[in-house]
Amino acid sequence: MPYCNELAVFDVPPANQAKIISLSLSLFKEMNAEQELLISHQILRKTDNPTQLCWYLVWKDEAAVAKSKAKWSNYPSAKPIEALVTAKVFYGHFMDVNTDVDVDVDVNNSVASNINSNVASD
Repeated sequence: MPYCNELAVFDVPPANQAKIISLSLSLFKEMNAEQELLISHQILRKTDNPTQLCWYLVWKDEAAVAKSKAKWSNYPSAKPIEALVTAKVFYGHFMDVNTDVDVDVDVNNSVASNINSNVASD
């Protein structure tokens, strides 16, 4: 089953960032306390806007995301995190796409792709 990737971008005043990072790390442990739902995590700072932090999370699968979402209000770190975030800029989940693609480039530098999966030919 493919992993589910999450990106979440938040506005956080610089004075609160150390606390948010600490709480986030605690939250990730809380999410995995009963069973491993998160495969990996990163906390990133936007290069051109230092008030924006990003979580890049890799979940076991979509079901793991649903389990965590259902328990959100029970995680001790969730409410303090929400109190320190001034805005939720972006939040989304992404699944891997089929990358089995052949790409041909012609002499005019235009690109033609031929996707080699689950495509019936006429």
